[in-house]
Amino acid sequence: MARIKGHLPLKALGKRVAIRFDDHSIGGDNSQTVCEVQGIVDKLNESEVLLRWWTVFSSGTTVADIDDSNHEFCRIVQGTIIEWAVTEPKKWSKV
Repeated sequence: MARIKGHLPLKALGKRVAIRFDDHSIGGDNSQTVCEVQGIVDKLNESEVLLRWWTVFSSGTTVADIDDSNHEFCRIVQGTIIEWAVTEPKKWSKV
């Protein structure tokens, strides 16, 4: 996929990201709302981005299980994307 304005690049596949996008369905009357979603990019093609957006930890593991049945998906239409950022943590702090 070539770099197209409003489209997430292929390098985002498999990464934890935040995506801001225009949502024209919230508010009605052709109003525009900017929304943000965060998750792991599960699928990416010319028409859509599919995020897996919450995960759980199995007992005794240090990595979240993204194949668990307790996940949901969020589908973003390519072309509505305003901006995005990788949100992978560089350091975890214990509390």
